[in-house]
Amino acid sequence: MGTKPVPVITGSVTPYYGYDITYSTAANQYDYEWQISGGGTIVSGGNGYNEVVVRWNDINNIQSISVTYQTLESCVPDTPTQIDIEVQKAPLSITANNQSKYYGDVLVIDENEYVVEGLKFTDAVSSITLESIEALDTRASVLGSPYQIVPKDAQGTGLDNYDISYINGTLAVIPASLTITALDDTKLYGDLYETSLDQVTISGLKNDEQISSVDLSCEGYPEEADVAGSPYTITISNAIGTDLSNYAVEYLNGTLEVGRAKLFVYAKTQTITYDQTPDLSVVAEGFKNDENDENAAGYVSPKINNFSRELGESLLIPEGDEADNYYFELVSAILTIEQYATTVTASNGGTVEAEGNFKYGTEVTVTAWPNLGYRFINWTDDEGIASTENTYTYTVDGVRNLVANFEAIVYHITYETEVVELNNGSNLIMEYTIETKANLINGMAAGPFYDFGGWFIDESLELQILNTDELGLQDVTLYSKFTRTLPADTDIRVMLGKHLGVHNSTGSELLENGYYTWYHNDSELAGHKYYVEVGEPIPEGTYVVTIKLDDGMDVVLSRYFANEGTIYPNPVYANGEVTINTGFNSISYYYIIDQTGRIIYESNVNQQNGKLNITAPPYNGRFTVCVVDSEGKSINYKLLVK
Repeated sequence: MGTKPVPVITGSVTPYYGYDITYSTAANQYDYEWQISGGGTIVSGGNGYNEVVVRWNDINNIQSISVTYQTLESCVPDTPTQIDIEVQKAPLSITANNQSKYYGDVLVIDENEYVVEGLKFTDAVSSITLESIEALDTRASVLGSPYQIVPKDAQGTGLDNYDISYINGTLAVIPASLTITALDDTKLYGDLYETSLDQVTISGLKNDEQISSVDLSCEGYPEEADVAGSPYTITISNAIGTDLSNYAVEYLNGTLEVGRAKLFVYAKTQTITYDQTPDLSVVAEGFKNDENDENAAGYVSPKINNFSRELGESLLIPEGDEADNYYFELVSAILTIEQYATTVTASNGGTVEAEGNFKYGTEVTVTAWPNLGYRFINWTDDEGIASTENTYTYTVDGVRNLVANFEAIVYHITYETEVVELNNGSNLIMEYTIETKANLINGMAAGPFYDFGGWFIDESLELQILNTDELGLQDVTLYSKFTRTLPADTDIRVMLGKHLGVHNSTGSELLENGYYTWYHNDSELAGHKYYVEVGEPIPEGTYVVTIKLDDGMDVVLSRYFANEGTIYPNPVYANGEVTINTGFNSISYYYIIDQTGRIIYESNVNQQNGKLNITAPPYNGRFTVCVVDSEGKSINYKLLVK
């Protein structure tokens, strides 16, 4: 007998689940016997063969395969040869199929879109999860695609026997369809078409996206586009908006119809007499593009073909067809045929009666009425003066335009100035009318020492008049108001101790040559010069002097002199202080006169008591101090200075 064999088995000891694995042993032997323990199944070969194909179906337990055979020498092994098998998970791939969606659509993944490779036996994949996180947003853009479709979480039977590999698919974002359509529109010839987004419709925008502008073009847009060329095609291009790369933009054209513009054709309203022919021409208004009735294409001026010759009103009706670019709005006018007409009007300053249309041979009376302050002059027509009577009757023999003429009445002013001779009397207003308003001169100039106080309408000089509006409509006499006023400091003063005289600081030849009449307590004193002797001391009482300077108004001055009061010390040294008790309630001023009658000192004191402190003259002599109170009363004091 030969040597007992020790069979050797070749083949994978870590086969994949469900795979067919070939195992073999020495060839050319006899009586091969194969034994499988566990979850293996012999697919082919087996006993009697030195090879066997086994499909393993259990990954959870250690399995084994053994073989024995008989050699040519009829030797058999003592025991079969056995190897342990550890079944591995089979590889299984699940591949997501590529899918797509349109931009802006909600992502809906078909969960059945996948391919499984590597399943064994009756194992099956019943479902998987497919997701594409980046593409979930409806704003997932076309430019950002394709996005990954990720498979996971496979569910089914027998899947624990596999190592599963997931292979991503892709999700393509397809541009959404965006349609921009130009709206059909119309315009009139001569109008400029203004484009805007309102003239298109937009369909297909997603995610609140917007179109901000498009370019619209059309040969019919300009004012000059004529009717014959319409309809014109409106084309769209160059849409501008948000995220337009996500759209397949389709532009759909529109059409623009250019209609005829309205042209107003007017007949002329007119009034004629029965012997006249009406104006049958028309006026066209509304031409466009600087066109007129001579150069507008296809324009033939409408005509008035018929009119009525009956007296009264009828219509002038224009007739005509449309032009190339215009249709006509024909406007009729009223034709009035009269026999003869009289038009009566008034010039400024009055009103008139009677106006109308009168038949030939009719007797017509018209009357003119002057307004306040005016008088009627005459009636005139195209031939000249027709009548000087305000009521005028005539017989109609044709068309006549009568005008009543009026003029403003002139009123005269006479001025009374009594004895006063005016230096500027040539400037006075001597006449006035209702149409003129003039201010009277309120600054008349007369001789020396006159003050003008205005013009008065009454001799009593109570109602003063400032302008001609206050005079009424009449001839008037105005009276002047003059007063004779000497220089402000003119006064009756003590002179040479026992004399009173008229004195002022300026002097006046007119005053020196005047005729003076003096009074003491209403008794006339002797003498008619500017001074008068009254005695020393000055007797108490009121002294009045009337001064006749010329042939004009007299001037009157008065002064009250009181008895002498007390003065001390007296005599007094030069420049010494002197106190005077006057008995007055107030003192206005005082002055000092020397022996020659010359005023050597004068002062305004304006004090509210009767006691006066003064300084004696700076040299010796006899002086008179005259004190005057606020009422004009005077009192004199003799003062000896040593």
